[in-house]
Amino acid sequence: MKLSRGSKVILSVIGIFAIIIAGGFIYINSTSGLDSPLSVIMSSSMQHDNYESSIGTIDTGDVMIIKSPEKVTIYSYVEGTINGYRSFGDYGSVIIYERGDDVNPVIHRAIVWLDYNNGKWSCPSLANYKGLWSCPSSNNDYMNLRGTLTFTDVTQSRKTVSINVDDFTDKNRHSGYLTMGDNPTTNTYFDQSAGIISHPIGTDDIRAVAVHE
Repeated sequence: MKLSRGSKVILSVIGIFAIIIAGGFIYINSTSGLDSPLSVIMSSSMQHDNYESSIGTIDTGDVMIIKSPEKVTIYSYVEGTINGYRSFGDYGSVIIYERGDDVNPVIHRAIVWLDYNNGKWSCPSLANYKGLWSCPSSNNDYMNLRGTLTFTDVTQSRKTVSINVDDFTDKNRHSGYLTMGDNPTTNTYFDQSAGIISHPIGTDDIRAVAVHE
């Protein structure tokens, strides 16, 4: 079968695009450190607007490119306000963490890392944090946190969120991130206060880190 010159050009262009797309996927797959480098967003918990979608934020139905936590550096929201790191419209990294074998994983923003050592909670990153926070029971001593820890005007939606670190049970007392969805109306608590997860998100709980939409 003979093809016209125009048809040959079209087929060549299609072939080039196919090679580019295939090459891009191979590159993404090889650098992600995961069996599958893509994740589809099924919930609205990371949306910044419940009525409109926008480029650069995470909306329901978005396909995310994700990487193994071993392939990227994770920054909390608090750390991001200090070093300038931003992702998906706000400071800090967005992580996907496991909740157990029979429960769907969660994709939310890492807000702050808490250390737990020798029976004490601490948060060294608060030393240089310029935002508003308080922990009255410990006289705002970030190296010996007790009672209720409160952050005021955090994230792009300027939420005020609190958690009582003394409420973590013995089995749930370990170092990790306090996490929260970006949605300004449906996610107004830390995940650890909202019944989504019962403990800070340790490094072993993190399945992946979102890097692009």
